[in-house]
This record gives sequence, C-alpha cells and structure tokens, in this order.
Amino acid sequence: MLITVLMVVLALLALSNGQQLQGVQLTSTTNSITLRFAPNLAATNYTASFRITQSVFITDIPLEPPYNNSDLIVTYDNLAPGFRYTVEIYENETSSDYKVFEKEIATVPLRPEDVQVISRGNSYLYLQWVSHQNLTYETHEINYLRENGSRMTEKLSSELTFNLTELEPGYNYEIYVVAITLNARSQSSEVIVASTIPLSPTNVTARAVGSSQINVTWEADPSSFQESFGVNYSLPDAGTEQTTICTGSPCLFSPNSIAGETIRVSVYAVSHSYISKPFSLQHSTAPGKVTGLEATEGVGSLYLRWIAPVNSFQVHYHITVITVVGEVSQDFKIPASSTTYLLEPLRGGFIFKVQIQAQSEFEMGEAISEIFRTLPEPVSNLTGAAINTTSISFSWINPTNSEIDSLNITVSLRDGEVVLSIDEDDETKTSQTISELHPGKEYEVSIAVFSMYTKRSSEEVLTFIRTKPVPPTIVAVDASETSINITLIPSSDFGEFDSIQAMLDGGVVQHIADPNGLVTFPDLEHGSAYNFKTFSVSGQVLSDQITTTLYTRPRPPSDLDVVSEGERSISVTWSGPDQGGFDNFTVVLTDIDNSMNPKPGTTYNVSVMTVKGDQTSKEVWDLNTTTPLPVTHMRVSVRGIDTVTLAWDAPAGSALSGFALTFDPLNLTLIPLPVEVDQYKLEGLQPDTNYSSQVFVFSRRPRGGLVYSAATHFNFSTYPESVAALQKVEALTNSITVNWTAPTSVNIDFFHLGIKSEDPSPKPYVYTINALKNTTNTTFEGLEPGMKYTIAIRTAVYSPSRQPYFGVSVKLHAVTKPLPVQDLSVETLNTTAVALKWETNSTSRQNRFRITYTAEETSRTMTLPAGNESDTSHQRDIGQLLPGYAYSVSVIAIRSIETDLAESDEASVVGLTGRDLFSVIHNLDPL
Repeated sequence: MLITVLMVVLALLALSNGQQLQGVQLTSTTNSITLRFAPNLAATNYTASFRITQSVFITDIPLEPPYNNSDLIVTYDNLAPGFRYTVEIYENETSSDYKVFEKEIATVPLRPEDVQVISRGNSYLYLQWVSHQNLTYETHEINYLRENGSRMTEKLSSELTFNLTELEPGYNYEIYVVAITLNARSQSSEVIVASTIPLSPTNVTARAVGSSQINVTWEADPSSFQESFGVNYSLPDAGTEQTTICTGSPCLFSPNSIAGETIRVSVYAVSHSYISKPFSLQHSTAPGKVTGLEATEGVGSLYLRWIAPVNSFQVHYHITVITVVGEVSQDFKIPASSTTYLLEPLRGGFIFKVQIQAQSEFEMGEAISEIFRTLPEPVSNLTGAAINTTSISFSWINPTNSEIDSLNITVSLRDGEVVLSIDEDDETKTSQTISELHPGKEYEVSIAVFSMYTKRSSEEVLTFIRTKPVPPTIVAVDASETSINITLIPSSDFGEFDSIQAMLDGGVVQHIADPNGLVTFPDLEHGSAYNFKTFSVSGQVLSDQITTTLYTRPRPPSDLDVVSEGERSISVTWSGPDQGGFDNFTVVLTDIDNSMNPKPGTTYNVSVMTVKGDQTSKEVWDLNTTTPLPVTHMRVSVRGIDTVTLAWDAPAGSALSGFALTFDPLNLTLIPLPVEVDQYKLEGLQPDTNYSSQVFVFSRRPRGGLVYSAATHFNFSTYPESVAALQKVEALTNSITVNWTAPTSVNIDFFHLGIKSEDPSPKPYVYTINALKNTTNTTFEGLEPGMKYTIAIRTAVYSPSRQPYFGVSVKLHAVTKPLPVQDLSVETLNTTAVALKWETNSTSRQNRFRITYTAEETSRTMTLPAGNESDTSHQRDIGQLLPGYAYSVSVIAIRSIETDLAESDEASVVGLTGRDLFSVIHNLDPL
C-alpha cells in the first residue's frame, strides 16, 4: 500500500513540473511563425505563448489533449515583417515554473527596394534604398563584386544609406542589399551595376611642334582602371571647349590659333562612360621668327634693333649673347613691346654672337643671329703723386670688362715735349714709376688701351703730376716756459720751389731771408704742446714735411706730501703746477742704496717733476719710511707654572731698528728691545692661566719718531699644577692600580694618564687614558706579568678654543706581579740534602726567586737569581739538612726594580731527607 501511494505522488510531481522540451522547431515567414514539437504524452495540456520581444503584448494559444505520438504544430499569423518574437511553451500550467521552452525568432524582413547610387568618387559609391512600408530592420548587408574580383560583404545599422568605401577607381561593381533582423534574412534586392570614377592621368606634358601644332603626352595612373582617354582644348575667351579625336597618348593636334597664343588643354580618363577629373594645363604653339637684326657697336655695349614677327603673339624677346672666344653665354629678356635694346655692360674690345627669338609664355620661336664687336673701355681713376724730388708714381684701374692687348703710356712736359713713351704688354699692370725727373717740375701723363680683337684704341685718359721740391732742414730748437725758437737752413741743392713755410698749430709764417735761419714763436702758454712743421712748396705740391711736436717747459708741482701707507707702499700726493698745462708727472723713489723697489721698514727719498712732452719742470722732493714687516714664528720657548719665555723670528726681507713688546697683565706697553734680542721672559704669572701678548717691529724715521709694524698677537698659557703623591696601590699579574692626590690651587678639567712598557717585549705596550677631574685612582689592565712599566699623569685644562693645555708630568715606575712557578718538585738526594726543581712561564718576568724550607717549628730562607730570561727550567740543591725529616719547601718569583718590587703567589711542596740510625736515636734539631 505504501509503495502504491509513493508512485502516485511521483507521477503528480512529474506532471506539475515538466522537463525541458527537446527537438522544438521554429520557422518564420514575413508575417507568420510556426512552432512544431513532440509533446509529452503524460502532460495534461500545453500553452504556446507568442509576444513581441521587449513588449508586454502576449498571445497565448492553448493546445488541448489528448496527445498522441504525432508532433504538435502551431502557426501564429498576421505578424509584421522583420520583428523579434519570443516564443514560450508551458506544460500543464502557465506559470514560470512550468515553462519548458523559450526561444527568440524574427519574422523575415521585406526585401530592400530601389537600390541606387546617389553619389560616387574614385574610391566610394554612396548607396541609398527604400524599405517597404517604411519598416525598420536591425541591420542591412551590402554585397558587392568588383569586375574580375571577389565578392565582399559589409554590414551596417538600420539606416537606409551606406557609403561603400575603399573601392578601386574606374571599376564596375555588382551590388545588392539584404535586410536582417536577428537571423532572419530578407530576399536580396535587385542587383545593380555601378562604376567608380577613374583617376586623372599623370605626368601630363605639352610641347609645341612648330607654330601651328601641339603634342600632348601623359601616363595612366597605375592604381586606376580606364578604358580610354580624351583631350579637349579651348582658345582664350572661347565659351566652349574643342574636342580632339585622340583616345591615347601622344596626341598631336592643330588648335588653329595665332602663333604663340596660349590655349588651355585638358586630359581625362574614361571608364564605363564615366570620366575622371581633367588634368588641365596651359600651353601654346611657337611664336613667329624675328627679322632685320642689326647693332651699333659702342664701348662695352651693343645697341640692338630688329623687326617683330608678323601675325604672332609673344610675351617677350629672348636675347642670347655668346662670346666667340670661350663661348660664354648670357641671356636677356626684353618686353614684347620693344624692338630695340642696349646690351651693357659687355666685355669691351671683344667679339660677340647675338641671337634673338620671340618667346610666348611656353615656347620660343625660331632664332636669328649676327656677329658684332665692342670697343675697349679706357682706364679709370688715373691718379699720381710725387714720390720724391726726382720721381713720380701714378696708378690706374684697368678695365675689368674689356679685352686688353696693350697699354700706351706717354709722359710729356706742358709745352708738349715727350719725355717718355711706353707700350706696355703686361695687361695686369696698374701702376708706373718714372724717375730722373727735375725737382718741383709738372708733367702730363696719358694712357690708351688697345684690343687685339678690334685693333682700335680706347679713349685716351690723362692727368698732371708734379715732382716734390726739396724740403728745408731743422737745425735747433730751444724751448722756455713761454717761447720756442727754431733754426732752419735751406738745402744745398734746393731745386725749383715757390716758397718755404713754417707753421705752429696752424699759423703760417713765411720764412724770410734770415742769415741765422731763426724762427721765433713768443707769448706761448706754460707747459703746452704745439704742432710744428716746415716744408717747401712748388705749385700745389709740398715737399716732404719736417714735422714734430714742440713743448714749452711746464711749471713744477706744488704741495708735495709723502706718507708711508704700509709695508711696501708710500703714498705721494701733490698739486698740479700753479699755471699752464702738463701731461703727467715723473715720480722717483730711491733709498740710501738707490733702490727703486720699496721694501718694508726703509726710508726713501721721493722726488716729483712735471712732464709735458719732452720737457720737464724743476724737481721737488721729500722723505718718509715704510712700515716694517711683523715678526714671524711667534712661540713659547720655555713654559712653566708661573713663568713663560716668548720667542720670535725677525721678518725676512724687511729693514728694522728693533722690537717692542706689550703685555697688559704686567703693565708692559711697547717695551723697546734691541734688534739682536729675539725673546722675552715673563715672570710672576698664575698657573693654568691664559694670556695674550703683542710683539711689534719698529723702524726709526729720519726726522725722528718710530714706525711700528702690525702687531703679532700671541695667545699662550702657563702650565697647571701637577698632581701630588702618585703611588701604586696594587699590582696583579695583568694590572696595576694607582692613585694620586689632585692639586688644590687650580680647577682642572681632566687628568691625562699614560703607561708604557719598559722591558723588551714582542708586544710593546703604550696606552693613554683621560680620567675625570673628580677621579683619584685608575687601573691599567691587559699588562704582562713581571713587567716594568712607567706610569705618568698630568693635569689638563681646556683653553677657550677647547685646546687642552697640560701640566708637568708626574711619573712612577712600577712592576706587575710575576706568575707563580710551575711543576715544583723535591727529590731526596741523601740523608742531608734534597734537589728542588720548578718551571717558570715564558710570558712572565722575574729577576730572582725566594726559597723557604721549614721543618717543624724552624725555617730558613734563601734567595736565588733568576738567571737568563730564556731559561724556564730551574734547579737548586739544598744541603745541610737532618736525616729523616719532612721539609715544607716554598718558592716565590720576585720582580724588583729600584723603586718597586712585586712577588708572585707562593708555590710549595714537601720533601724528605734520608733516614739513619743516629738521627732517629738522638732526635737532633733539624736545622
């Protein structure tokens, strides 16, 4: 019964919560959706739900049982094309828990209509189409196929236009459009065929073929397809273009224009009835030929004339001038309105070929040429001057733009008498000197240029040149403060001259026959400069000038004051002269040895003179002494607790008369000391006190008084008091402890202690420490056993600069405690003697051993030298003992010096002497 109930419950659960359906088929058309599936035979009912996606509108279609093994088919009609629908199947109930199928499907869109190209270019086609019933679909697919190419696809949004780019120029494309919603595709639109526009031709050129034809060439753009080409042209001011019959390059045509007239030529590519953007240029046929060329030949120039071509259009004339020799060409452009032209500057005395052509904006007409010759240019800038009394020199500038074969140079007198004629073949020569002429004479010089290509001379150029007259001679000059006297004499061979002139600062004075040749210039200014010159004159030519600057004597300086301003400097001041001018002053500095270089501590004589040119005034003078250098190497030579001796070195390179010392604590101010004294003892000072002293160097002035150097300041201090009662407190094998008593009269800052080993050692020991001022003992550790040490202590006080000053050291000599002996043993020798043996540590020092042996109440002691330091084994026989007794033997190592002693710890052992009958019976005293 329980099993039956359970099966019923499971069946009810299976009916209430269906499994997901498998094998459901959905299909669609433009206005319907068909659902097909195999039902679950156990289901009580099915409901098919149809709703537009993203909409709340739902259509439910119930599918009532019974169900058999055949598929259920549901068709939902009258739907809009290209819409998304969500299809759901519910089993048994219509709640979400009973949904057994859900899927989205779209109705088929209507196919696009009226696909067309609304604009096109070299690489794009801008498409447009119509959506039937103005329905909007999710996407559109553009399919296109280039002729001789492969099919391509582009997807776009719901827009009804699309710019199809990255196409190739000049090609036909087959294009159709498909509308798509979800996975539903419309039928393809009608296929259209559209062409892109071809690219323009490249490398288009044009050239004239005579004055009636033009030849045009071009190249196809390699990235474009074109079927043919076209060439059009238009004349100026023409309303329409003319078409040629050319379909390929080159294209030769006759524009029927005026020769040289500019026309516009356009070349374009053609593909599938579409033409490219034209490539346009301007060109022309060649203009007509010039006639009647002639020229007037001039100096470095040709004046050309010609007849313009008939019925021709030209913008200018092109003239080419070619040198027949060397074939150097030069081009000129002449306005079309001119039929004459002056060619200059050309090379003078040369042969030229002149060629002229009419030129349009683009082409040149046929040339006409003739041969012409230019005349040579004359020399220029012919100038000359007298070199001396018998020679003249002249120079010129040869024409730089003329051919020169030779120069003709002629020198003649005023009356026409030819003195000299020269044919100079050196075409580079530009100067000439003529000698053996008469002094003060005038000569005419002329030059003409000849050319080998024309055999005609240039225009003659001439100038006049006069030789110099002989100058006078200055014999003597005598100057005072207000006048200058000059003595002149004429030359013995004076030659031709017009006059002799003597001038002083521009005033011209004629030299009149004076037997003594004396010229006097009175009433002049004190200490003034005057420019003087004298010369003879012939025409406008002056002789060589005798020039000089003459000076009146200046007044002496006044108010001289000589002041020493330091070790190597003397200041000299004065006032200028009471009247008149001057250039500068001469200052002479000399000491008693006539030295000119100032040195410290020396008396000098200073003299000053006013200078004007080469004239000097009377001398004024005075004396003074330079400051000596300060002392050097200031130091303390002897320092004590209450005395200090200061020492110094005299300055090198300085004169001096002595030293002076100032020490304020002892009321010493500038105490003079002889030059041979270089130290001074200060007494009655306080211990551990800082002091300052000054030492000066002085020199004596010649008129009394002393000159002191800069002070040399020296800071020093006395020693602090030393400690008292430095003593050893304790000595161990590796340490020494000392104590001391601090001084009571000073306040020290710290104690400075040091220890140093005095015995030879592989590890010499030196160690220093600073102890606080309130410390009275310290321990030196890490020492060696039995070693002698020197211990020193000194008080220390800081100076204001934190530099420590130390008192006199107090020293102590002490030794450390030796190590005890090792391996001590006693060996019985006989009834009255034993042998004692022991070892010492090699690191320990001792200079003797103390041996004590005891029997019962009596003991004896003996001392044994330690021997060589390298001996570590020791032995001692002890005799005169009593037989049969037990002896306690101890050994102590001792290290002693003059002032200290240290003993090791005791090592002991017991030994026996041999027994005999006598000693037993009588019981004698063992010692």
